[in-house]
Amino acid sequence: MPKYKIIPPIICLCLDKRKEHWKELQRQAELLGLDFTPYICGNGEDSELKYNQIDEVNPDVSGWMYSAPGHQINHYNALNGHKGMIALAKERGLDSVLLMEDDSLFLQRFDQVVSTLEKYDEWVEYLRKFHLVYLGWWRGSETDEFNLAVEENYKTYKNIVGLEIIPGDGVGGLHGCIIRKELYDLILSCPMNDPLDSQFNRNRANIPSLIICPKIIHTKDMYSYCEGINLCRKRLDD
Repeated sequence: MPKYKIIPPIICLCLDKRKEHWKELQRQAELLGLDFTPYICGNGEDSELKYNQIDEVNPDVSGWMYSAPGHQINHYNALNGHKGMIALAKERGLDSVLLMEDDSLFLQRFDQVVSTLEKYDEWVEYLRKFHLVYLGWWRGSETDEFNLAVEENYKTYKNIVGLEIIPGDGVGGLHGCIIRKELYDLILSCPMNDPLDSQFNRNRANIPSLIICPKIIHTKDMYSYCEGINLCRKRLDD
């Protein structure tokens, strides 16, 4: 029986060249009593791995929208992976799936926040209304007034808030996002021309979405193949 009522099975986008990172994330998930399935992508050359996706080498990215210059192919393969993860969730008959990525990490506050939410039936029912529930997210700058206030309110008062996203909010990140089955077909039909979170933002009026404050899933400092740079994230203290 699952440990948590509001946390569905995890399917995690895992690059073959970052095996040590997603294997560590899998250990973290298992310690939390969570169901974790790696969705393995890459060039197909690691004989120890069972690949879900062999990345395309030369796809047509002439109409690709958001990308750092020269990294459109990596974004293309990431979107292909996200769609493949949703196809797997649909094939398994999952009502919801928690999408993660191999640079994700569970914050120490994860159990405390989830356990607190699950004490109240009203919270459990409220969360089910949303087709996207972000447990990890990007909104504005990590050091802007909003983000700092979220962290301070949790640190000082242990405040936990669900903030409904409205069109124009510009929320990103798929490193810790619960997706309901109502969105599966929409995602599978997304055009191969923009990252999935960008497409969510353009269609936000039709996608009931919520962010959990504070974040309970974050990302490591590491090189981003999609952005082409080393990303350094603000450390979140519990």
